[in-house]
Amino acid sequence: MNYTFSLGKLMLPKVYSSYNQTNVNLMFELIGQRLNGNQKSFLDIGPSIQFIVKSQARFDIGYRQQLYSTMERTAPNGMVFKFEYLFFNAFR
Repeated sequence: MNYTFSLGKLMLPKVYSSYNQTNVNLMFELIGQRLNGNQKSFLDIGPSIQFIVKSQARFDIGYRQQLYSTMERTAPNGMVFKFEYLFFNAFR
């Protein structure tokens, strides 16, 4: 079972007026996983800064820090770079 709790705050622009604006957000996430077969789990904290361009492209830059873990993990702490792009009307 995977779970995430996220909070975000719009920092720029101060007044949102258009989908074409670039948004800058501060994000805070709690990210966890529990393996029900062997009862192992972890919980990480992940602060980041997020850029949303034209309401279609999302760039996240952050750091993930382990708070709690009962399992072996190859990289419990480290930088996170994420890119997502939303395709509108890709199939008609």
